[in-house]
Amino acid sequence: MGEKMEKQIGNVLVIQLERPGDIILTTAFLKLAREKYPGARLDFLQMDSFQGIVEGAPFVDNVLYFPVALYGANKNALERMSDSGEGIDDALLLDGGLREEIRRLSGYDVVYNLAHDAFSLWLNTQLDAPEKHGGVMAPDGRRFFLDLWNIYLVAFVHGFRNENRIHLLDLYKGCAGAVGSGVTLPYINCEAVEIEEGLVALSPGASSYAKAWPAEHFAALSDRLSAEGYKTVLVGGGADRALCERVYSLCAVKPLNMCGKTTVAQAAGLLKKCRILISHDTGTIHMAAAVGTPVLYISCGEEAYFRETSPYSGGNYIMQTALGGGYGGADISPESVMALFGYMEGSVSGEALAEKTAAQGVPLAFYVSYLFSEQCDGVGGIGFRPLFRGAASQEAFYIELLRYALVAGMGGYTILERGIAEIGNNVGSAFAAVDGDVEAMIHLTQRSERELASIAESFMQGAEMLMNPSRHQELAELLVRIQEKEAGFEVLAESGGVLQPVFCTLSWALKMVLDEAPEAIFATSARIYAAFARVLETQAMLLSKVRLGDGR
Repeated sequence: MGEKMEKQIGNVLVIQLERPGDIILTTAFLKLAREKYPGARLDFLQMDSFQGIVEGAPFVDNVLYFPVALYGANKNALERMSDSGEGIDDALLLDGGLREEIRRLSGYDVVYNLAHDAFSLWLNTQLDAPEKHGGVMAPDGRRFFLDLWNIYLVAFVHGFRNENRIHLLDLYKGCAGAVGSGVTLPYINCEAVEIEEGLVALSPGASSYAKAWPAEHFAALSDRLSAEGYKTVLVGGGADRALCERVYSLCAVKPLNMCGKTTVAQAAGLLKKCRILISHDTGTIHMAAAVGTPVLYISCGEEAYFRETSPYSGGNYIMQTALGGGYGGADISPESVMALFGYMEGSVSGEALAEKTAAQGVPLAFYVSYLFSEQCDGVGGIGFRPLFRGAASQEAFYIELLRYALVAGMGGYTILERGIAEIGNNVGSAFAAVDGDVEAMIHLTQRSERELASIAESFMQGAEMLMNPSRHQELAELLVRIQEKEAGFEVLAESGGVLQPVFCTLSWALKMVLDEAPEAIFATSARIYAAFARVLETQAMLLSKVRLGDGR
């Protein structure tokens, strides 16, 4: 975690007003925040509709609840105000109970906002804490994020989601300043329950049905599992009750239906006793990971990006439809899921898995999750190894390495030789060889690094010139040169598509520079360019040292 804070921090508030899965992933951040502020009171603010997840956690002093009705009544209004560019009418918003909530949340020394919706940004802005992290909102409705980790998240959501390799939990850890902390697993409040062990849990509920596997398929899978001698149980929250009842009604052999019949803690205890959980993108997969139950994750639909929101533990198996092909959950057959389940159980070979799923006519990719050490990754993150290894394009190879370079560059982390060896093993387990000109990518990356380092140096010079009126003409000439250099890097980024994640994140970071004094803007811009120069310096080093078989 690094050195503890020197100044005395009395009260810390962490805000997460998103869904249950996000709350579970945030618990890793809370563990690290406790280490960072050992003597402080650490409070956690979440929506009151998701109670029971964090309660009992030894690293949190108080779990606070924000009224979901108050949130819902103001979120849409804030979105409209922010998007219109006409500014935020605080007086209008502060009617109807919000003023009392903000008063209740006053008096904190430090606030971390890990949510990204307009309301959470506005709320963070309204609080009186002298030190704030995460998103805030300007009076005119513009949204700002105060660290590179949050900015990176915004950038990949808007520009390169399929190329992102950093899990949401790892981004949270970066926000906590946890570079060099090793793996941190999520937590969930868990209560022991009396139930048969070894059941196969099925969770049909989903927050987005664009990423859901159909109820009919869950029922067919349950019957196939029953035919193989496995007992199944339906799990989910109260909102999933009708869907689980539909699945139950479609099953020839009736599963145990526990949906909506447990508290969150009891549901976690139930999952802990299960053999495996089979589900799509839902909060239940994060509950299972937190209690150590393996997950078969059905990642389907055009909005499914398992690398950012998969269950955070090793040994989970993912099946992914091809993005861009128009495939949805209905295209993944129960036979394909049953084949992967058999592979996990050891009753189906890799060759048989490939044959059985290919026969269904829908292109699928299969992955297994594994955890990094802090030697190769500053946040000790999670990776996904393909079950069927092949050659990589030079772009795919570049993207896999870029994950490590981004974490190192944004976190000021140096990857040592033993870490480079581990990265080689990780990437080598994904690709047998690289099909492309790696030397050309090294040259492009080194040239781009020099451009960014030069721009950073120019901004530092500009900050000095700004303080000296006699050098203002010289400053004007320097600004012209900076613009020329920025345009030059943009051309480089466009000519080499592998640079797009760096260029996109850098562009968003520069947009997020707050309206401050000119000297502060210069200094902030210099830090941003220097950080991404470090990213590319690390990337060039990895490209030159990580080797894959004869094809490299």
